[in-house]
Amino acid sequence: MKKFLAFLASAVIVPVGLMGCEVNDEFNVQPNNLPEKAQTFIETHFADTTVRQAVKEYDDLTYTYDVYLADGTQIEFKKNGEWKSINNRRSGVPSSVLPEEMNTYLSTTYEGLFVVDIERDWQYDVELSNGVDLDFSLAGKFIRVDY
Repeated sequence: MKKFLAFLASAVIVPVGLMGCEVNDEFNVQPNNLPEKAQTFIETHFADTTVRQAVKEYDDLTYTYDVYLADGTQIEFKKNGEWKSINNRRSGVPSSVLPEEMNTYLSTTYEGLFVVDIERDWQYDVELSNGVDLDFSLAGKFIRVDY
């Protein structure tokens, strides 16, 4: 019984003790060490600004890159260099990164507004400058207003 209680105590104490230990899972990287696809994306759509900081972030069994530009834009890239999310609340996300059908829909339906945040996964989740959230297919077709 004493062995069982000692085992039980160690099973509780050791994990609790390890919770206080932090593992550094974020590392600064040079912009030229980003995946080629990410570098090309930045050069194409953000030519008028510079990379202020690039961070390689490990999460679970994969990693992503968080890139912070001088104009306030934040871009998250997957490990293969494809963009996952873009955020710029000051001047908006460049329309050049959006699918053409989405651009057309936004310019006619929400004239004068701009995209401040966009996430791409199995669809596009878009936030406009007035706070409205919209969902689009990966082809850029409007799905719904997301309340």
